Amino acid sequence: MSPVFGAMFLWTSTAILWWSGWREEAAEDIPERAVAIYLAGWPFAVRFNPHISPSLTINGAMIWTVAAVTALAFRLDSSRRWAAVSAGVLLGAVHLLLNRVADFPSGMAAYYPSWAGAVLIGGLAGVFLRNAPEQIMTISTALFIGEIVGTFARSAWEPLIWGESSQWLEGWWIAVIFARLWSVSVRILASQARKRGWKAGLRGGEQR
Repeated sequence: MSPVFGAMFLWTSTAILWWSGWREEAAEDIPERAVAIYLAGWPFAVRFNPHISPSLTINGAMIWTVAAVTALAFRLDSSRRWAAVSAGVLLGAVHLLLNRVADFPSGMAAYYPSWAGAVLIGGLAGVFLRNAPEQIMTISTALFIGEIVGTFARSAWEPLIWGESSQWLEGWWIAVIFARLWSVSVRILASQARKRGWKAGLRGGEQR
C-alpha cells in the first residue's frame, strides 16, 4: 500500500474514533478543540507540496504537524517539554541506527519493513511516557530527526524533498496510534486489576 493511502486510512480511522466518542481516552491533556482542528485541517494540508526554494519542497502535512506540535509544546511546562524532546532525540537516534543497519546488504531489510520503526518508536513512547502530549512530542521529534537526516543524506544526488514521499506521514500516524493504544490498554487493564482486587478483598472480609 502506498504511504499516502496508508496515512489517509489511519487519519480516517482516527477521525472516526475521535468523533464517535473516544475523545477522553485519546486526548487526555490536549484540548478537544485543538485535536478537532488538527484532524479537520490535515486532509487539506496533505494535498499541498509548497516549494520553499527551487531545491526544497516540504509536504503541507509536515508543516501542519510541526505547527500543531509547536503549539502543544507551549502548553507543557519546561521540564516536561525538554524531557519529551530528549526522549525523541534518543528514539530518533535508535531509529536512524536501525535504518542504517537495514540498508546493509545483509538481508535485514526484508525483516525490518518501513512501518516497523514507527511501531518501535510508538511502543517505546507508550512505555516510557504516560501522557499524550509527551508521547506526541517524542514521536514527532524522533521522526522529524529521521526525515531531516535522511533527506540531507539523499541531497547529494537529488533535490531536497521533505515529506513529499509521504513515508513519514504514515509512520507518524502509526507511531501515535500505537502509543495511544498501548497507554489506553494498560490503563484499562490496571483499572480492571484494581477492581478485581477490591472485590476479592471484600469477599475475603465477608468470609471472615
